[in-house]
Amino acid sequence: MMKKSTIVLLLALTACSSPAEDPILKDPASWPLATLKAVRTKGDLDEKADKALARIQVGSHDLAPWINAKGTCGLTDHGSGEEWSLSIGLDQSSGASTSGEEGFAGQVEPAALASWDSTVYLICTPTRMMVKVKTRETKVELSGSASAQVGNGLVAVVIGTPEARKESLPQATVTGK
Repeated sequence: MMKKSTIVLLLALTACSSPAEDPILKDPASWPLATLKAVRTKGDLDEKADKALARIQVGSHDLAPWINAKGTCGLTDHGSGEEWSLSIGLDQSSGASTSGEEGFAGQVEPAALASWDSTVYLICTPTRMMVKVKTRETKVELSGSASAQVGNGLVAVVIGTPEARKESLPQATVTGK
């Protein structure tokens, strides 16, 4: 069930922007995220999801970041007591882009942001996804193509190729299996 207070936002993460005709947005099947192996999750994914790319367990959250062939990325939680899911299409990024937001280093590319209850944030790009969870928990379990860093009341997880994860979270303390 999607919580009513779910806020879906698009924002420019930096002053930079990518060209509106970015060819990578036209073919989601060519995204590096699309090449990642699917993982099993605790429960069912959102009906829009094609495959889960990771499983993130932290505190009461059991999160499954997912994508579909239409260019939508999302996040489903099976563990916080209230199952919820959020999603956003990168074709809706309106020129938002990443370039150096704290903890999200890497190439400048189109990005979209969605959040749930001001505690879980999802940032999507064609090459990687980042999930940030505000929590005091320090134990994190990962499976799939994910790496995490814990600190200052925040768990940051990057989902992507090994190169993308190393670029975005070079100080990662937990890696998915």
